[in-house]
Amino acid sequence: EGFSDFVQITKADDGELSAVRITPSGVVDLQVGFIPGPEELCSRNKGILETDLLASKTVAVMGLGSGGSVVTDELAKAGVGKFLLFDNERLELCNIARHVCDVRDIGRLKTNAMRDQVKSRNPYAAVLARPMDVIKQKAELKQLLIDEGVDLLIMATDTATSRGVLNELALELGIVAIFGRTIVRAAGGDVLRVRPNYAAVAQGAPPRQHPCLNCVFTRDVNLGEAEISSIEQAKVELPAYVGEHDIAKAVTPGLAADIAPISNFMVKIALLELSREAPGLPPSHASGLRSLDEDFKHTDFWTYANRREDLHSGLTPLGMDNSIVPPLPVGAEGAAGTGARKPDDMRSFSTLCQAIAAPDSGIEYLDARIKNSGQFVLRAIHPASDCSFDLVLRRNATASGLDATLCQTHGPR
Repeated sequence: EGFSDFVQITKADDGELSAVRITPSGVVDLQVGFIPGPEELCSRNKGILETDLLASKTVAVMGLGSGGSVVTDELAKAGVGKFLLFDNERLELCNIARHVCDVRDIGRLKTNAMRDQVKSRNPYAAVLARPMDVIKQKAELKQLLIDEGVDLLIMATDTATSRGVLNELALELGIVAIFGRTIVRAAGGDVLRVRPNYAAVAQGAPPRQHPCLNCVFTRDVNLGEAEISSIEQAKVELPAYVGEHDIAKAVTPGLAADIAPISNFMVKIALLELSREAPGLPPSHASGLRSLDEDFKHTDFWTYANRREDLHSGLTPLGMDNSIVPPLPVGAEGAAGTGARKPDDMRSFSTLCQAIAAPDSGIEYLDARIKNSGQFVLRAIHPASDCSFDLVLRRNATASGLDATLCQTHGPR
C-alpha cells in the first residue's frame, strides 16, 4: 500500500523464480537471471590458472569463424578480463554447424554475436567489437592495439594475406601472437606461436630468436593448403578469372570435431602465455602450467593430423609398437616404484614383447599394460584353446633379470 510501482518475485514449488513488475498501467513479466560473483565464476580454474592475473589481461582475436569463436569462448570461460574482437563478416546458416553461436545469431555481425557470447560466459569481461578489414584498415588496427595495451594476439583469419599483415603487426609491436589454421577438409592443421623480442629475462639470458610466420611458411616447405571455408575467402584466394560456380565448389567441407583439436591447442598455448607476468618470464607461481612451459619452451610450431589424407596421406596406420613399451623402475624389493628407468630395461622388455608377438612363438600376443603396483603384464592366448593368460613380470632387486609369474587364466573353463 502506498507504492505505485513495485516488483513481485515468486518462488515455485520446483524452485523456479518468476518476477513481475506491477505498475498503475498494468503488469509486466520480467526475466529472472543469476549472475555469480567473479570469485565463484572462475573458482574451478584456480590451482591451474591464476585467475586474478588473467582478469588483468587483454586479448585481441582476429577472425571469429569456427576456430576463432571457440578460442574466444574458452578464454572467456578461463576468466580473461578484456577482449578486442575483429571480423568484418556476418554469421551465415552454413557457419552454424561449426560455430559457437547458433541460429538465433544468423545475419548478425560475428563481432556482435561473439561479444554477447563472451558476456554470457563472463559478465565481468570488457569487450570491444570492431567489424574491421584487417588488411585495408591496418593502420587503424595497429593504433587500436597500442591504445588498448593488448597482451596477446589470436590469429584465426582465413586468408594468407591477412595472416601476413597480422604477422607484421605482431613483430612491429612486439606482441606474442598465436596463429592457427586447418588444411583442406580439416584433415589436420597447425599452430604457430610467434614470440618477438622474447627472452628468458628471469635468468638474464640474451634474447633468443624465435620463428615468425614467414620463417615457417616458406616456398620450400609443404605444410598443406589452407581450408577454404567461405565464398568470401574463395574470391580472395582464387584467381580473378575463376567463375562463380567454381568459386562455390572451392569451399571445402570440414567437421567441427576436426577443427576442435587445433582450436583447443591454441587455447592451451594462449593460457600459457597469459599466465606470465611479462613475456619471457615463467608462468606465475600460482599457475599450474609450469610443466607445460618446460615442454614447449623450445618449440613454437605444432602440426596435427585428423585423418590420413592430403598432407598426411603417407602416415603409417596407427597400431601398437612393442619397441617403445616403457620399462619398469626397480624398487627396493624388486617391485616398481622407487628405482630409475634405464635404456637396458627398455630393451629387455621390448625384446620379450617382440619375441612373444613373433609369428613362430606358438602363442598370440593380445596386449600389454603396466599395473598401478608397477608390474608389467603381458596378455596372450594359445591358438589351440579358448583360454588367455597373463604373464606378470618385474625386475628383481639385483637387476640381474626378470621375475615372471603365470598368474591368471581367462576362458570358458
